[in-house]
Amino acid sequence: GIFKEVNISTLNLPDKFEPTMKLSDGTVRPWVINPLGMEKDFPVWGIFFAAFPAMGLCILGFLDQNLTTLLINRKANCLKKPPAYHLDLLVCGVFIYPLCGILGLPFTHAATIRSLTNLMSLTDYKEVVHHDDEQATQTTIKVVDAVAEQR
Repeated sequence: GIFKEVNISTLNLPDKFEPTMKLSDGTVRPWVINPLGMEKDFPVWGIFFAAFPAMGLCILGFLDQNLTTLLINRKANCLKKPPAYHLDLLVCGVFIYPLCGILGLPFTHAATIRSLTNLMSLTDYKEVVHHDDEQATQTTIKVVDAVAEQR
């Protein structure tokens, strides 16, 4: 057929599903990694060195969460249901963050842009005409009419 002339390179796969890192004695690294070191002890200074980026990420998460809460729950957005961000932060702190830390996955954040975009997509606006008598102009302003809350 026509596909015999197509040269497609394929991905080489190992025979077994296992970690690809080999230890110095030639054995395969175990799935669960000892946080104190695999072949030699993890240096104590490394723990303190890792504390500085961890504190920065903690502050970033705190500021991101609170900024998102303030922006979403403004009175101008006309939300009626109580905020659920604190429950969200509790779930992330108890379940998601420890799991991400153990598995080496990236952490989630409040995602300010995503939250604001979601709020705007669920908002119905009405146009209000504002008259300025001093300058003899009129401006049309979009004002929140209702929000289809999903909480």
